[in-house]
Amino acid sequence: MLSSIRLTNTGKIPLSLYCIGGLSIVMNFIECPINCSWCPWESNITSKSARLIPLNPQSIIGWANEYRADLIFLHGAEPYTYVDRSIVERIESGTAAAIGVKANPLIAKDSHSFYTIIDYVDVVVFEVVSSREIDAQVSSLLYMLDRLEIRSKHIEILAVAETHRDLSGVIVGLISSVKNHSIPINTVLADGRYGSAHDALMAGLRREYPLIQAPTADVIEIASTLCPVCRSMVVIRRDGVAYKVNIDDRGRCRVCGYKLADTRTKKFVKLPVDIPLV
Repeated sequence: MLSSIRLTNTGKIPLSLYCIGGLSIVMNFIECPINCSWCPWESNITSKSARLIPLNPQSIIGWANEYRADLIFLHGAEPYTYVDRSIVERIESGTAAAIGVKANPLIAKDSHSFYTIIDYVDVVVFEVVSSREIDAQVSSLLYMLDRLEIRSKHIEILAVAETHRDLSGVIVGLISSVKNHSIPINTVLADGRYGSAHDALMAGLRREYPLIQAPTADVIEIASTLCPVCRSMVVIRRDGVAYKVNIDDRGRCRVCGYKLADTRTKKFVKLPVDIPLV
């Protein structure tokens, strides 16, 4: 069930190394089967307490072309269960924007709906939440990362928790499992309150896994992205907005030459953008 459609900075999704500095149309769905009481996307609400919006593919295509969006992202409550293949195919054929989807690996792993749309998807953000069995989610994530149709996509991980302590547990489990994949891990605290405890946590974890950041934080030091090889700041951001990028047009770190990013952004946007489209 679709509850909102917004034009926003891609980093606010959050995505850290895809369409850096670009714009995204984010479609947010509700009635999430995980149903975390503290959901940062407000996807835990029911249809009785939300305004529902009809999914009109032609409207999505029109907005994407009008605003020159880099990405159309299906967000919130396991959106692939609400959007069938024909709709995604129609949107993909009508715009130059990439298509992205958020998915919890524990649910997506055995979802026929997820695999029916994957051919038209460019970006998959796997969300691991602290309110469910972390080991089971990580195990499902590893299974999906080994699938051929998933490996061909741009993949990022989203670790979401209510508290710093919970977030630490999620990230430690992720790092030990995916450190050989060089996949960006984006962290989100449900209440958005990043402080000294989060700074210390990130500093410690980055020594083991540099590709970890909190893109939507208002603190540049933890919102920015480090090169995993030379540890220089390759994306300087705050609140999901990228202000400076030390990556060349081939996606390589300008300091050491390591390739770590996709560079399909049409227009670099340094201002915060959050426009409700319907």
